[in-house]
Amino acid sequence: MRRFRFLGIILTGIFFCFAEAEAATKLLRGVHSITYDIINPKGLCSIPNYSNDGFEQKVIAEDSFSKKLKVTVKLDTFKSRASFPIPNSIIGRDLRAFLKSEERIQSDNHLIRSYARDITRDAKTVKEAFDRIINWVMDRLTYKIETPQDAYSVLINKLGSCQGYSNLSVALLRSAGIPARLVYGYLPPGDIWGATKVYWDVEIQEGGPHAWIEVYFPDVGWVSTDAERSKNFVDPFHIVLAIIGTDIKSDCYAGGKVLIDFKEMTSFTIAEEVNEVESLDEVDEPQKPMLERVAIGDTFRGRILARITDTSGKPIKGAEAILWKGLSGDVLPASNSGDVQLVGLEPGVYNVTFRAGGYAKDERGISLEKGETKKIDIMLSPGGKITGRVMSKGGKPVAGADVVLWEGRRGSVHQVKNDGSFIIDYLTPGKYQLSARAEGYKEKFVEKEVKKSEAVNIDFILEVSR
Repeated sequence: MRRFRFLGIILTGIFFCFAEAEAATKLLRGVHSITYDIINPKGLCSIPNYSNDGFEQKVIAEDSFSKKLKVTVKLDTFKSRASFPIPNSIIGRDLRAFLKSEERIQSDNHLIRSYARDITRDAKTVKEAFDRIINWVMDRLTYKIETPQDAYSVLINKLGSCQGYSNLSVALLRSAGIPARLVYGYLPPGDIWGATKVYWDVEIQEGGPHAWIEVYFPDVGWVSTDAERSKNFVDPFHIVLAIIGTDIKSDCYAGGKVLIDFKEMTSFTIAEEVNEVESLDEVDEPQKPMLERVAIGDTFRGRILARITDTSGKPIKGAEAILWKGLSGDVLPASNSGDVQLVGLEPGVYNVTFRAGGYAKDERGISLEKGETKKIDIMLSPGGKITGRVMSKGGKPVAGADVVLWEGRRGSVHQVKNDGSFIIDYLTPGKYQLSARAEGYKEKFVEKEVKKSEAVNIDFILEVSR
C-alpha cells in the first residue's frame, strides 16, 4: 500500500482529505546527461574519466582553472540473471580483493555474516540477493553524521551518513559473496542542489563530498548504487573522484577525504542538461522512498502522463495534480517543465484535478486499460481567488476558525492562519457561497462572484453565539 503524509487541509460536507504522497520506490528508464562547467581561479585538481554499466563521466575540455565535464546516466533495462551464490570459480584474483574484510568494512564479523546469511536466504539470483540487502539497509538506518561510520557500529546503532550506509552495504554484500567497493565523489552545489533537491519525488540532501558503492554482477560487470537513494544507478549529480581499491583516483581525493570544496571558490554551472528519464511504475520495497533502474522481467501497470501549461503552451511552475482515491486526494507536484506522471495504476477510471496558483483548476475523469499509458495535455486558463480575514467584532483574529467554500452540498474547508487570514485559489470564474465558522461563534454566510484573474477580498466579522 502507498503511504500518505496528511496536510492541514480537510474537505467537509462530504468529508475529503488532501494528502501529499510519500513516494514509493519508482522504477525509472531513460537517459539523463549533464555537462558541467567547473571553475576555480586558484586552479582545479584532476577529475578522472570513468564508465561502468549505465554510467559515464568524461572531461571534454580543460585547462588549469576550468573543466567541462559531461556525466551521462543510461537507464536501459538492467539485464543481470546471474545465479546466487556466485561460484568461486568465476571470481578471479582481481575481484577477490573486493570480498575481503577491512578495518571499516568488517565483512568477516560474525554478526554481519549472520545478517547477510539471513537476508539473502533462498535468493536465486545475485540481483535478488543485492535487492534484499540494499532494501534492508535503507529501511533500518537513520541518517546521522556525528556517529561512528564503520559497518559494525552502523549495524548496532542503526545510524550512519553516506559513509555508514555505504560501509554497511559493502560489508553485507561481501559477506554474501558479492564483490562490492566504495566510491568517493562530489555532489555539485548551486542552483540544482542548494540545501536540498527533490529528484523524482525523493528529497536529496545538500551537495558536497559523498560516498556510494559499486557492485559486481558476473554477467553485467560493475554497477553503481547509492544506498541512500538509488539502486543499480546513480544520477548525473554524482561526480566520481576515487574508487577504493582501483587506480581510479583524483588528486581531489586524499586520505579518505574529498578536497574539492564549493566554499573554496570552486563553482559548478550546468552548461547543458538532457533529461529523458521516465517513471514506469512503483514498488513497495524498500518501505522508504527510493529510485530504481528497471530490470529484465519487470511488468508495469498503467500510467497517466500529463503536461500542464498555460493557454500559450508555456509550462506552469508549481503546478500539481491531485489523484483522487475515494475520499482522499494524493497530491503530485509537476516538474519545472510542467510534467506530472501518475504511475502504478490498475485498470479503471481515475478522477484527477490539475491546478496551479492563479489558474482555474481542471478536473478530469481518465480511463485506463491494463498496462496502458495515456498522455494528455492540460491547458489551464487564468482563474480567480478569494482572500480575506476572519475576525471578531473587537477586531481580533478568531482562533481555530475556518472558511468553507460551498459547491452544492459539498464544502471544502480552508484553514485560517493565526493572523486570521485565508486564501482560496484555483477558482473557475463564477458565483460562490462561503461561510466562516469557529467554536463559540455564529456561522456567517456570504455569496461572491469571482472573475478571471481577479482576487476577491472578503472579511468575515463573527458574532459570539448566545
